[in-house]
Amino acid sequence: MPKKGTKKTVAVLIDEENVSVDALAWLFGQLTSLGKVTVKRAYAKWATGTLKRRQGTLESLGIDAIDVVEGSQRGKNSSDIRLAIDATDLLHEENLD
Repeated sequence: MPKKGTKKTVAVLIDEENVSVDALAWLFGQLTSLGKVTVKRAYAKWATGTLKRRQGTLESLGIDAIDVVEGSQRGKNSSDIRLAIDATDLLHEENLD
């Protein structure tokens, strides 16, 4: 936990396939009251046409685009799984509140 009077540090991990870019801009506006967002990541299969076009907008918001490459198992949850693994890693490796 941060010292009294200091801002909390926050991570935002986004399943890009389930959110609009407009919602992201609103979300980050709201999060400023919680603390400083130090990690911003959006997970998707960026090679697909629609998502590839959105990547520039995400970068303008300072969001790292994490490309989820499907392995031998194909499925719609590959972004969810990668996001969950990274969330667990961040909890153990980063100084986040």
